[in-house]
Amino acid sequence: MVNIALLAPAPIRGSGGVARIYNFASVLNQNGFAAEIYVSDRLDKSGTNLCDDAREYYGVKGVHIVAGCNLQKPYDLIIATQWETAKIVRDMPAKLRAYFIQDFEACFNPVGDGTIFAENSYLYGLQTITYGRWLALKLYSEFGNSPYYCNFSTDPRVFRVTHKIKDRLHKPPAICFIYQHDKPRRCPQLGIEALGIVKNIRPDAQLYFVGSAESPNLWYDYSNMGLLNTEQLNEVYNRCHVGLCLSSSNPSCNAFDMMAAGLPSVDLYRDNNLFDVPAGGVLLAHQTPESLAEAVLSLVSNPEKLVEMSDFGVSHMEKKSVDSEGREFLLAIESILSGREPNFDAAEVLHHRYSAQPIVAPAYRTTLVSRHIKSQFNRYLGLSPSAVSDEEKPYQAQKEDFVNSISPFTSYSDVSSNDLTLKIKRVINRFFRGAR
Repeated sequence: MVNIALLAPAPIRGSGGVARIYNFASVLNQNGFAAEIYVSDRLDKSGTNLCDDAREYYGVKGVHIVAGCNLQKPYDLIIATQWETAKIVRDMPAKLRAYFIQDFEACFNPVGDGTIFAENSYLYGLQTITYGRWLALKLYSEFGNSPYYCNFSTDPRVFRVTHKIKDRLHKPPAICFIYQHDKPRRCPQLGIEALGIVKNIRPDAQLYFVGSAESPNLWYDYSNMGLLNTEQLNEVYNRCHVGLCLSSSNPSCNAFDMMAAGLPSVDLYRDNNLFDVPAGGVLLAHQTPESLAEAVLSLVSNPEKLVEMSDFGVSHMEKKSVDSEGREFLLAIESILSGREPNFDAAEVLHHRYSAQPIVAPAYRTTLVSRHIKSQFNRYLGLSPSAVSDEEKPYQAQKEDFVNSISPFTSYSDVSSNDLTLKIKRVINRFFRGAR
């Protein structure tokens, strides 16, 4: 029997990325391998305690978990799952070594040592397997890797349509914002400002924040749903008209879960979102709060577009289940063990590039923004001849405008504002609303 060890974080309640590692270990065991997990970051817990957590949080059973990184036996393959463990795996005795990468962790750190150490982990010669196409393309183009990759998926047993979007259209517009204050890459402040503009223009909009127990003090009303389990999250998705889930690194899995639940969503038009996110189910907007608000408002004001995107998303995700991503991971592991050289096809990845123009608020339809948009689209220009020409008009597809001026509101420096500041902001908000 082939013995495989994965070095992974301890189980974390609500962490989709960590859950995926434990589920993949279970998939390996179900297919004739002997996979075990070594946990280095929770030495205060025993292997038995960690197994109990994996069972409680993720439903994973039958995977042997060891506290610490001292190998208990020889392994045919050892797999790193974080940049901190890549160096450990590099120096471990094993016939083969791999590296399962779910995000570009180098960007999690301020520019400096942490960034470079994380980048160095992609240069150790470990065979990389990425979650998503953009990450594979980035490792290929910038670090010389030839990765295997798994496509984004969802769990259709959890994320599904329980209330068709047509049945929600008669209700006030509802927007679900994935608010994770502890994850800067999910742009919590950018989303807060964008929704402040939405609320100013559409006071009837109902805003639901999910993903954090912390409720920021804001100048507009919203409901914080807190940390939800997956069933509760699906319930919120089926209550809303639009989702707002922002990512400045590898795309958020939430957008794919939203599609499965029939919820159109809005994200950032940046190169990291252009190779995994389909234009039919997700609307990408330029990275200003005004443009994100423009995208949200354009959807809640267009019932036909909402229905079209909802139907597309459900259809798109039907073939992208957790079982399919498990099979892709399994095929990658089998290829590594068989000694087959990976054949990463950059042209095939580029073929999936996001095809629609980004949404841009009227106030930002400038030459500078147009150039910035083209720079995102052309980020991997050297790998493909299909660049955006200077003659293209990036704003011509937008038929109706909503955000016609730059917002006076800011949340970045004072999310925890005192009551007086909040009152002043609410007065300003009412003034601008009345001036419309």
